[in-house]
Amino acid sequence: MRFGSPMMVARWARKGSSLLAIGLISIVFLPVIPGLVRMGFDFFQTNHWLAIWQDTQTIPALLATLVSTLLSWVLACTLCLSIAMEKYPSNAWRSIVKRLPILLAMPHAAFAIGFAFLFAPAGWLARAIAPLMAWDSPPDWLSVQDPYGMSLGIALAIKESFFLLWVMMNLLGERHIAQQITVARSMGYQRQQIWRSIILPQILPKMMWPFAAVLAYSLSVVDMALILGPTTPPTFAVLAWQWLSDPDPQRQAQGGVAALILLLVLLILGGLLRGIAWVYQRSVMDFNGVRRSNRVSIMSLGCINSVYGLALA
Repeated sequence: MRFGSPMMVARWARKGSSLLAIGLISIVFLPVIPGLVRMGFDFFQTNHWLAIWQDTQTIPALLATLVSTLLSWVLACTLCLSIAMEKYPSNAWRSIVKRLPILLAMPHAAFAIGFAFLFAPAGWLARAIAPLMAWDSPPDWLSVQDPYGMSLGIALAIKESFFLLWVMMNLLGERHIAQQITVARSMGYQRQQIWRSIILPQILPKMMWPFAAVLAYSLSVVDMALILGPTTPPTFAVLAWQWLSDPDPQRQAQGGVAALILLLVLLILGGLLRGIAWVYQRSVMDFNGVRRSNRVSIMSLGCINSVYGLALA
């Protein structure tokens, strides 16, 4: 290949554009480097760890964070996969897809406030259910700002399921996916069996980063946690934010260590996510001629249709 040939020029142009992109990203991260160095230095100071451990808010805050994070992640993934499995490629799926930009543009804080208007002790839904359940006020676990962060997890699951559906929309837009579903349906295989054995093994590796993004956001969310999460103590992300906002340098260092703890928790949960995906891909059933019927419970259908109705509202 001669120097100056069109192929050589195109190769150098691609390398130049890649270097330019890396350089621009590096400029964005340059102001963050001193803070990361300081956080890394504070991470190895035993007095900061001791202060976090001795704080009575740390353990309940971590527990509420783990409950809300795992609940939101599991529900968001379940809602996304269930809606895609039940609605794609029908007209209902196209109706959801048309409204996804509006649902994604809704601010998280505004969604949390609307969720609170429904599920707060004086909210519309709570007042409608109270006469049927014969209670004066909803129990703590069924209201907003519950001590375990369950209401925060449910709200995050609904909001983040729209993001996962947007990613799923782009993956299912590939022509061969629809062709494979059509061929398998013509051979008598049911929808769930097709998804478990054909579709999910193809799209699951491409969904790993979106799943990780939902996990990271649920773990570190502050605005929705201030509205829907527990308050005494708050979630661990809110606690870290309060420490970082404190004028005391000791508290700020404590908040930096707490942020790194959240990063470690994210890495651990991400490793578990990767392990679950690895096990699923190696245990997926192949087609062996056995046709299996769909197994969708009434509760799962109710959840699917509720979120679907919210998307169309």
